[in-house]
Amino acid sequence: MEIRGNFSSGLIGRNRNQEKTLSLARLLHLTGVILFLGSVGNLRADTLAYGAAQIDQTHSAFGVLDLNTGGFSQIAILPDSVYDLATSSNGTLYALYTPFTPNGSTFFSTAEFATINPSTGAVTNIASDSAARLDTLAFGGDGTLYGLSLNKSGSESLYSINPTTGAMSSITALSGAISSWANGAMNIRFIGNTAYTTTATDTSGLYTFSLTNGVPTSIGDTGLDMPNSLGADVNGQLVDIAAVGAGYQVFWINPATGAATSGATVDNSYVFASEPTPEPGSAILMGCGVVALCALRRRRACKGI
Repeated sequence: MEIRGNFSSGLIGRNRNQEKTLSLARLLHLTGVILFLGSVGNLRADTLAYGAAQIDQTHSAFGVLDLNTGGFSQIAILPDSVYDLATSSNGTLYALYTPFTPNGSTFFSTAEFATINPSTGAVTNIASDSAARLDTLAFGGDGTLYGLSLNKSGSESLYSINPTTGAMSSITALSGAISSWANGAMNIRFIGNTAYTTTATDTSGLYTFSLTNGVPTSIGDTGLDMPNSLGADVNGQLVDIAAVGAGYQVFWINPATGAATSGATVDNSYVFASEPTPEPGSAILMGCGVVALCALRRRRACKGI
């Protein structure tokens, strides 16, 4: 009877250990599945951007642009010419725009600084940039909002912008190949806190420039013609929309070389800014890691390790 009892206890112990091992394996498998789905979800979100483009002499379309397919989902029609868009880390969408005049003229008008409701396209004005006509803006990696002025009589200049009030602080004039209003810097975009721009030339060059003194560093020719404009940073690559023949196309630019790889065709010359990447995916991944570590500790405790 004693031998039978020991044998029975051993079987029960082994079965329990097997169940624990299987439970841990299932948990780790589930964690892997969630990791995969989370990465796919974040990748998909990264390829969507808020975009705007002029559609006639007195209107622009605002909506969501799919950088992979080139598809545009219109949200609203605006009676304004949108110069640029920028998305903050908390998801607020900022814009530079000028209301169209009756004859459709906006060039060199004073730009308005505003927010746009991403769901409805409603524009809420914050301030007018009466001191300088800004035509591009972007958030640096440290959360500072920067803008470049389009100065017809001199060099382009770099400003910092208070997102709450629209107040601008002059930092420096740009120099070298990116300084001229006629063929200098186009849109400003960031990877981390490194500022990138392309030149308004055929063939357009990719440059970084100092946020302190405006001195540019040439990265390389993109091979793109005008007009073209940087709009997003997706997984470490810059995204541009450039003219190709009578149409427009998405291009993916290597920030280390300036080389551009062609992508989807689009129906207009959009200014665009990335939608913020959803944070829940990151939280899910972290939670999976914690659960897996706890399960591993429990298994070791059961074994007496």
